[in-house]
Amino acid sequence: MSTEEKVEMEAVPLKTDTDETKTETAETAVVEKKEAPKKTWFFNKDKKKVIEEEKEIEEKEEKPKKKGWWSGCGKKEKKEGETEEEPKPEMSIGIDMQMRDEKQINDHVKIQFEDVFGEPDTFHSNDCIWRTNYRVFEGTRTFFYKLFAIPMIVVTFIFAILFAFASALNNFIVMPYGKLLSIPLTWISLAWSFVVSTVFNPLANSIGLCFSKINVRKYGINNAPTDLMQA
Repeated sequence: MSTEEKVEMEAVPLKTDTDETKTETAETAVVEKKEAPKKTWFFNKDKKKVIEEEKEIEEKEEKPKKKGWWSGCGKKEKKEGETEEEPKPEMSIGIDMQMRDEKQINDHVKIQFEDVFGEPDTFHSNDCIWRTNYRVFEGTRTFFYKLFAIPMIVVTFIFAILFAFASALNNFIVMPYGKLLSIPLTWISLAWSFVVSTVFNPLANSIGLCFSKINVRKYGINNAPTDLMQA
């Protein structure tokens, strides 16, 4: 070997295990540096600030969108501590075709077949006859009730006029006249109660005390002289 080759061999260092581990650690450090995000002003913030910002974002998302002025008409804002009220049933316009006696003013007319006819245990007719009687009674009653209800339209018209007249008389004559008379009558009642309590009541009490000891006796032929007079 020549002298130049010897010098080159001496200049190249030999690789060992420690050198390999150093190179591996250096390579991993370089990779971590590459993978790690770049530090900016956003990542340098404290964790508390980041959590507060996330909460503010969530609250903004949960808040309802602002509606126009027309959407809030007739609605009351909820106050703290108040519970949601149950939705009230909507008012129905017109009459109830199912429940036609809401005030139950005609309960005494609720008469059925069982309230009129009945068979005791000792006397029972055939089943077909009993069913036939029931159907005849119910069918005849409903048919003639509907038939008699047709001319009742005239009666309803008359009663409507009478109720309207009575209501107008009560609202525009009787009640105003009664309220008008109540004003002077209160004066009279106050004056009369004052006169009775201050004049007549003590006068009557004093007269009663003066004549309380007087006894009237009746003397007759058939009665004893000491008997009291009977009215």
